[in-house]
Amino acid sequence: MPRKNQHIRIALFAQLAVEMLKPSRLEGNDRFWDVVGACLGASFGGVLPDILEPALTPNHRQFAHGIVPAAAAAYFGECAHTEGCDALCAWAQQSPLLSAGAGVASESTPRWLRFVIAGFFRGVPVGYLSHLVADFGTPRCLPLVGRIGD
Repeated sequence: MPRKNQHIRIALFAQLAVEMLKPSRLEGNDRFWDVVGACLGASFGGVLPDILEPALTPNHRQFAHGIVPAAAAAYFGECAHTEGCDALCAWAQQSPLLSAGAGVASESTPRWLRFVIAGFFRGVPVGYLSHLVADFGTPRCLPLVGRIGD
């Protein structure tokens, strides 16, 4: 059974593969910070199922580890890579390249941080799915739905 560090490595590998294979309209520093955010999001998503259902027993896999939530994560990931990603990138590009100061509320978040945030939300579903794919290959596999609560 993969442990936390293995899930993080798998999630990072999956996210970096996505970054290499998908075209991006971003360039330079914007692209760099977007990829940094996506890797942070994938790392978080890679451990999220075990945060929701800690591995205290071998039978810990319930709802958050189910195939139905995996399908929901895949759908959310597709939305995040299309409509959501476009909206977040447009928000990130609203800030000037060099900020003269935090006068207006929309300019209070630095441009680089906006791209980290946009990438983070894009990376979480990839990490979540990579966790479930890694767990799918274990002897206990994944439940179809699992129990909600105890």
